[in-house]
Amino acid sequence: MGESARIKVLNITEEGRGGGGMRRIRLIARELQPYLDTIVVAPKSATQYLSDLRSDHIQYAALPLRPLTKHPFGLLQYLVYFISEVRSLIKLIRLENPDIVHVNGSWQIKGSIAAKATKKPCIWHMNDTYQPRVIEKIFRMMSKNATHMIYASEAAQKYYTDINPALTNLSSRIIQAPVMLDNFLRKDESTAQSPLRIINVGYINIHKGLKYLLEMAYLLGDQVTVHHFGPVLDSQKTYYQSLLDLQQRLGINNFTWHGYNSNLGQILHKYDLYVCSSIREASPMAVWEAMAAGLPILSTEVGDVRRIIDRYKCGLTVTAADSKALAQGVEKIRAGLRQGAYHPTLSITTAKEQFDVASIANQYFDFLTEICETTA
Repeated sequence: MGESARIKVLNITEEGRGGGGMRRIRLIARELQPYLDTIVVAPKSATQYLSDLRSDHIQYAALPLRPLTKHPFGLLQYLVYFISEVRSLIKLIRLENPDIVHVNGSWQIKGSIAAKATKKPCIWHMNDTYQPRVIEKIFRMMSKNATHMIYASEAAQKYYTDINPALTNLSSRIIQAPVMLDNFLRKDESTAQSPLRIINVGYINIHKGLKYLLEMAYLLGDQVTVHHFGPVLDSQKTYYQSLLDLQQRLGINNFTWHGYNSNLGQILHKYDLYVCSSIREASPMAVWEAMAAGLPILSTEVGDVRRIIDRYKCGLTVTAADSKALAQGVEKIRAGLRQGAYHPTLSITTAKEQFDVASIANQYFDFLTEICETTA
């Protein structure tokens, strides 16, 4: 990274509940502090996130941004306050005068409108491969506000350029989600325990395919123990209850729900295999972190996971929404572990070469520099 004039970025997230996108913003901002001035704009309601930004000495602005939601009262608030929140973002952009406005996620359109109104270059960062049809239509209309695109994976790029082919005319980059390797690197050897200890990490929602993970545990019985780490948001309580009902109905005793835990770097080392059962992902940070921890990966064919696993031979992929395929994949990996395959260095090398936060941050910085040079 060079010694040219510092670039100033206003990075806006309307999401306040946490998750991979918000972690990515924080990790990149922290990594680039010596080279880049980042102001993270986040909802006032994201108190823990704002506290984390303060701890990292990352400049931020807390605004009363309301997320788009299916909840009737929340949706009403979103619509009522929409214009005033866009005006607040316009005011902030004019005050801070950033070189670039960076917005995140297809439904987060307020920042893109504010960038357009202030005639600022706007990067729109795509972190997923699915949205409801109404969001796709809104994004198709609003994506004209973007001047540049970042996609979290080749799969995300294909999904959004299919929605709006005009996006192919914008300068863009594919930049995967980053991992702080030092927080996860494994220092011991992995072995095939009996029963095999399986871990899955993530927010509880239907896109994570947890129904199939439960059914996989049922099919494998006492050959495995399966452990899920991740919070239940208020909007997902009904779905979570349906998973508990399924677990009780099938009598699944080898599956444990642990809730949120902030110490996943150490927790991952206690397990033998990471299983991603998602039916939709772009760049699944939890999978990349499990790789950094030296775990072999069994994953559904989501995002760019298959391409990466096929290249580095650090696991297996199976079709999504298929509990039998997951169970068969576990059996194959367990057999491989007993034969000495899937050595931790395979997964660790994958994480180092593909997802190290320093490398990912450098890709981001290079793109920002290119944008500033072409718009100067």
